[in-house]
Amino acid sequence: MGHRFLVLLFIVFLAFSWNMYNLIKINIFSYDIFRRKLEYYTTFEVYTSPERGNILDRNGEVLSFNTEETRIVLHKSKYNLLTNDQQKFVKNFIQSRFKINDFDDLINESYSEQIVIRSNPNFSDICLVMENLMYVYGVDVVVDYKRQYSGPAFAFTLGFVNIPYKEDVEKNKDLFYYSSVGKDGLELVYDKELRGKLGKEKYLIDPLGQPVKILQQIPPERGKDVNTTIDKKITLFSYKKLKDLCDNLSLKNGQPVGGSVILMKVNGEIITLVSYPSFYVYSTTNGIYFKPDRNEVMKKFPDFSYLYNRALRGEYPAASTFKIITSVAALEEGIINENTHIYCPGVFFVGSHPFYCFNKYGHGSLDVIHALAVSCDVFYYFLGYKLGIEKIKKYAEILGLNKPTGIDLPFESSGLIPSHAWKERYMREEWTKGDDVNIAIGQGLGLVTPLQMAVVVASVATGFRPTPFINKERKPKLQKIPVKEKNLLLVRKGMEEAINMGTAAVIKSIVRKYRVAGKTGTAEVPVNSNNPKGLNNTWFVGYFGVDKPEYVIVVSLEASGGYGGQYAATLAAEIISYMEKSLL
Repeated sequence: MGHRFLVLLFIVFLAFSWNMYNLIKINIFSYDIFRRKLEYYTTFEVYTSPERGNILDRNGEVLSFNTEETRIVLHKSKYNLLTNDQQKFVKNFIQSRFKINDFDDLINESYSEQIVIRSNPNFSDICLVMENLMYVYGVDVVVDYKRQYSGPAFAFTLGFVNIPYKEDVEKNKDLFYYSSVGKDGLELVYDKELRGKLGKEKYLIDPLGQPVKILQQIPPERGKDVNTTIDKKITLFSYKKLKDLCDNLSLKNGQPVGGSVILMKVNGEIITLVSYPSFYVYSTTNGIYFKPDRNEVMKKFPDFSYLYNRALRGEYPAASTFKIITSVAALEEGIINENTHIYCPGVFFVGSHPFYCFNKYGHGSLDVIHALAVSCDVFYYFLGYKLGIEKIKKYAEILGLNKPTGIDLPFESSGLIPSHAWKERYMREEWTKGDDVNIAIGQGLGLVTPLQMAVVVASVATGFRPTPFINKERKPKLQKIPVKEKNLLLVRKGMEEAINMGTAAVIKSIVRKYRVAGKTGTAEVPVNSNNPKGLNNTWFVGYFGVDKPEYVIVVSLEASGGYGGQYAATLAAEIISYMEKSLL
C-alpha cells in the first residue's frame, strides 16, 4: 500500500513539474515569440444605428415614423482598413456594377459610417453582392430605416432628418455611426431623444483578418417617441383652407400669395402651426429631396421660397393689429382712460405733414373701445405722437415682441421694434415724430412674426405671457405681465367689439358657439420682386373660448391684397367653426 502511494505521489510530482516547466517556458523563454504573435491580433468594433423614435400628435396619431428599407451599403470604417489594391478592387466593383461615377467624392465627402450605394436593390443586385462578399470587404446588404412624414402641412413643425454632415460629427463623433440625424424642426430640437443609442459589437480579429470571437455585444436601443401638442386633424384642415385661399388669390392677383396659420392654447400649447407654400420630404440614395407644394403662379417667382417658415421666421409690419399694443401702452401711461374721447376728422397732422385715416370722412369722437373696434388710424396717430417710440417699445416687449418667443423649434426670428438709437445706427437718420405716428398703427420700421403676435394676444387675453411649446411633456411657462387688469379689460372689450360691429364682423356670421375677440390688420408694403403690384399684407389675430379665453388664432397673409376683415378674418372664422364641430 505504501509503495503504491509513493508511485502515485511521484506521478503527481512529474505532472506538476512538467506544467511548471511549460509555464516558465511560455512566460519567460518564449515570451517574445508569443508577444510578437499577439501583435498581429487586433479588435474591431461594429456599431449599429438604432430605429428612430416616432413623433405623435396630441391624440397619439403618428406624424413621423419609420419604414424598413433594404440597402446596399459600403461601411466606411471597413473600407479604410483595406490596402490600396483592395480599395481599388472595391471601387471598380461598385463603379462597374452600380454606375457610381463619383465614388471618390462619395468617400471623401461622407461623414457617415454607412454610404448608401443603392436603396431598394433588385434581387439580382442583392445576389451579386452576396456572392462577392469575400472579395468586396465593407460592401454589404442591410435593412435600415427610412423616415416618413405626414405631408406638407407638418413640414415646418416636424422638420426632417438627413445623413450626418461634417459639423455634426465634429460636435459629436458618435453621430458618424447613425444613418440619419435631425436637421430641422422637432427632428433637430429633440434629436438626442429620438435617435436612440447605438448598438455595438466588439470582435477579436486574427492575423488573417478573420473574427475569432465576440468580446462585447450591446444591442441598439430604439429612440424615444416625442408626444406633441399638435392636433393632426385640425392642422390638416387649416393647411388645406390656407392653401386653397392662397392658390385662389395667387391666380386672381397674378403673383404669389403665401401665408401662415397659428392656433395656440392660451397657455402656449401649439395646436396648429402651418405655412404655405410648403414641401414634401423624400429620402434619396444619399440624402433627402424636397418636392415643393405650391401653385403654378409661384413657380414663376423663384425668389418666393417654399422652404421659408412664414409662421416662425416671417417678419412683417403688424399693421392695425399693433393697435392692441398701442392701446395697452397709452392706458398704462395714463394718456387715456375709459372716458377719454378723441375726435377723428379723417386726417392727423405732424407739423404740416398729413397722416390720413383709412376712413377719409373720419370716425368722429371715439373712446378706446370703439377706436380699436373700427380701427381708427387718427385715434392711434394721436396716441403714438403722445407716447413716443421708447414707451411703445417698452410695452411691445412686455407683451412679447422684439425677441424670440422661445418655442421649441429652431431658427426663430426676433422681429424688430426700433428705437432712436437703432435708426441712428443702422439708417444714419434721426428718429422723428412721424416715425412715432407710423409705428403706432403698425406701419413704418416695426416688424413682427405671426408667432410673436400669438403671444401678444394670449398676454392680453389672460394677463400672462406664455412661452409657446410643442413637446407635450413640457410644462406651460407663464409670466404675469405688469399691466393693470382694468386696462386689459378695456382692450379685450375693444377686440370683442371688433367682432360684434367692427372690422372683423365676418367672424360673427360664421362662428356660432365660441365667443371670439380679435383684431384685423392691413399692411401697406413696398413693391418687390415677389410682389410687383405692391399688394397689401393682411392679418387677423384673436382669441376665443366658450366661457373664457381658451385659444389664440393668428392668420397672416403675404401680398393677399384686400383688407384683413376680407380674407384673413374669414379664414380664421372657418377654422374656428371647424373646431366647434370637432371639439364641442
